[in-house]
Amino acid sequence: MANGASQEIVVAIMVGQCGSRLKSISSLKFADDAAQEAYDTGFIIPVPPPTPIVAGSAGHGQVTLNWNDAALTAPLEPGYKIEGYNVYQGSTIAGPWELIAVFDSVNTIQQVFDKKFIDGSCEFAASAAVAHGADVGLKDYDVTTDDFVRGTSLKDGTTYYYAVTSYAVNPSATANKVLESPLKAVEVMPQRATSAVTPSMIRVVPNPYYAHSSYEQNQFSRRVRFMNLPAQCTVRIFNLAGQLVRTLEKNDPSTSVLDWDIETRNQLPVGSGVYIYHVASAGGGDTVGRLVVFMEKERLNNF
Repeated sequence: MANGASQEIVVAIMVGQCGSRLKSISSLKFADDAAQEAYDTGFIIPVPPPTPIVAGSAGHGQVTLNWNDAALTAPLEPGYKIEGYNVYQGSTIAGPWELIAVFDSVNTIQQVFDKKFIDGSCEFAASAAVAHGADVGLKDYDVTTDDFVRGTSLKDGTTYYYAVTSYAVNPSATANKVLESPLKAVEVMPQRATSAVTPSMIRVVPNPYYAHSSYEQNQFSRRVRFMNLPAQCTVRIFNLAGQLVRTLEKNDPSTSVLDWDIETRNQLPVGSGVYIYHVASAGGGDTVGRLVVFMEKERLNNF
């Protein structure tokens, strides 16, 4: 075809609406336009406010994010004022990110429109919402029990990813009306405090283990999680013949979670079968339970 626009149409027909290749072409074009604008202005680019420093803490089915207010006193570009904070949840530590909360100044500045690349539709919009305030007031914390990415409640033992940005607004600017700080991810895992657990609460997730779990990052990183453990304990795993397969020691009051890589003490994968675990707490009290494991055939990417 004769030009880039025609090529995009062909790609759209080939891969369907918002195919990965079209998305790549559109995002590259948007980045190219932004680079050209920076060059045309002699690389005099407005600097966004600083990214808040975020500390994440967790409770049972709950996540609390606290951040500093350095952005409120940071020097800004002429004409810009700090408007608020955006809170995001990521599907992974690298995104994609979903806006889950906005805390903005009470000053009638709410939605602000400017040019924007729309990820969902893979299109460049000449005018789209780049700020989503509602005059709710500034805050330096957020508490949630909801998993906005999956549409469920937060689950203990699952790692979630969050980011908080600050943003400044200049409604009279001809371009770049909103300057938002970069995202910096923090990981938080909801769980019960070690001081709040009892032996009857101890469990293994997932159980049964069907060849993989949601905690694993690749096919060779097998993992199950012991939940609701005390600060100090010893976990022993036996096969049905009574042979000791693995011993795990826990001495950490900051978490009630302990991972097992589903390997023996000789660092070999266990076989499919039923296993018995025994948890001996340092403060007294034992727990015995059963774990069922189904292992798949080993798959190698390289030979």
